Amino acid sequence: MKNLLPSDLRLIQILLTDTDLSPKGWVPENWDMMQQRVWPLLIEETNDEQIVLDCVRVVARMMELQGLWSAFIVWGERGIRAAQRLKDKAAEMQMCLFLGVAYHRLRDSQQSIAYYKKALMLAREIGDQHAEGKSLGNLALAYTDIQQMEQAFDLYQQALAIVQKQEDREHESTLLGNLGSAYVTIGKLDQARKLYERQLALARDLADKHQEVRALSNLALIFQEKGETPQSIDLYTQS
Repeated sequence: MKNLLPSDLRLIQILLTDTDLSPKGWVPENWDMMQQRVWPLLIEETNDEQIVLDCVRVVARMMELQGLWSAFIVWGERGIRAAQRLKDKAAEMQMCLFLGVAYHRLRDSQQSIAYYKKALMLAREIGDQHAEGKSLGNLALAYTDIQQMEQAFDLYQQALAIVQKQEDREHESTLLGNLGSAYVTIGKLDQARKLYERQLALARDLADKHQEVRALSNLALIFQEKGETPQSIDLYTQS
């Protein structure tokens, strides 16, 4: 069994305590060393599963920023093993969500759904309603991708019920937009418009420019599709 050197552990500690994970905050030499030496060792058996788990969280964030979804798969699976050995169901759930997102970005819907279902099961088991709502919403998005709309709509309604109960308005805004897009997929533009309008009102109330622009753009597309060009141009201008 290979062991991490003290210098490796110090490097890990530096990365784990560095809160600036944006590309500008990375130290290339550290990142290169982590890729070439430390990460490969972490994939193998080590004596400190907590360090493995913490490092996988860092890797997940870095690879998300770089869009390296395929490369993350092996790290996410290692993170699940670490969480299981630590009997940390919350961490295992987080790893399942990470992997669900990775497979979704890789357009592997079946694997994505499998990990989201596992995350949902764990979220319910530990009573984490925030994660339950997130898992339901992600599952709904994955089912929409494979055109299983009945399951998608049911999951969206479950997710909305949870986030509304929690008064998680930011997540509610995201779900309203995704649900609206699901209705567009099946050609129900009026239902989609109502959902986008709710999303827009909520985004403006929250001063969330990202969701506001998203809602305006989607509404513009709805009016364009219906041949109502002046309204569409006005919405595009606002976005």
